[in-house]
Amino acid sequence: MRKLYNFVAFQAGWFAGVLGAAHGREVLGTYAITAVIAIHLWIARTRRGEALFLASTLPIGFLINTILHVSGAVVGVSWLSNAWLSPAWLLALWPLFGTLFNESMSWMAGRHRVAAAFGVIGAPLSYWGGARAGAIQLHENTALWIGLVALTWGLAMPLLLEFQVRWTPVPRS
Repeated sequence: MRKLYNFVAFQAGWFAGVLGAAHGREVLGTYAITAVIAIHLWIARTRRGEALFLASTLPIGFLINTILHVSGAVVGVSWLSNAWLSPAWLLALWPLFGTLFNESMSWMAGRHRVAAAFGVIGAPLSYWGGARAGAIQLHENTALWIGLVALTWGLAMPLLLEFQVRWTPVPRS
């Protein structure tokens, strides 16, 4: 039941963030994402470790969002044309995504190649969905944005798994 709740809560947060940005209500989307994360931490098995893990997703997300934006591969519609900082709603999606690692995506623990493949395939689909909703703009060169999103996320996913193990180790039975 926890895994199902986690998956549904993540989807609700993702849609709130994306649709909020698409309709000029980035702040509302960011608040909704923050609420989902807060509830997740409140019911987490190890709150401190989970909080540290979710916090560790932020520098990775900031770096990837910056790379994607500066390259022109992915541009958030709420970004100023010359700004390189990630909008809050887009950055908030990283710890929201992190909420999945110890619940819905716990099956991935220790499977670095699977995690990398998940990032290479899943991330471009997620960005495409965000673009279809109107929250982000993708570079007109499809190979560029898919390639850069796949590369950055293919590298990020195994790193996120390492942070998961560091901050929220699974007890041996």
